[in-house]
Amino acid sequence: IRGQASVVGGRIAARADVIADAEAGRACARPFSRRTPGQRAGNLARALTQTGGLKNAANIINAMDKNAGKSLLLSLEERNPELGKAIRQKLFTFDEVGTLASTALQRLLRDVDMTDLAIALKTASKSFQTKLLACISKRAAESIREEISFMGPLKLRDIEAAQLRIIEVVRRLESEGEIVLDAANESSTDEVVV
Repeated sequence: IRGQASVVGGRIAARADVIADAEAGRACARPFSRRTPGQRAGNLARALTQTGGLKNAANIINAMDKNAGKSLLLSLEERNPELGKAIRQKLFTFDEVGTLASTALQRLLRDVDMTDLAIALKTASKSFQTKLLACISKRAAESIREEISFMGPLKLRDIEAAQLRIIEVVRRLESEGEIVLDAANESSTDEVVV
């Protein structure tokens, strides 16, 4: 099954929605015609970046159960390391929310349902909880801490579903230009050299 999943994942990643006519398809195929398989794989990853296939594949993997998504990605990386690496770079997980700049976290948390935040933080480390809760008011943070402490046992799928809803808000805010996911780019644009 794992081998079949990687083939399907590769096909999803290779899907080129942008190519609308045969002439555009031929123009895109020309650079690949006289290259070695290794060169074609590198060009394929670059071409997919331009067509959105990688983002589609990453979105599907993000929406999958964590273990199934990890398994699919590992299998893809075994079959085509460069394609797997390119897809991995497009992935965004709940754990990476903590890597966002404070301003991006504040913006994100304005749009996140507080019940979802409490559920999503149920299994998070104390340092991760502290970082996120520092970006909201003290009263709201205390309310979430209380909610977490009063929660009984939760099913892992419920926690992952809440985390996925938060990731969807992150993706929406990124697509609207409200936040920047690449912290390195964001910090470099905010720096002022005098």
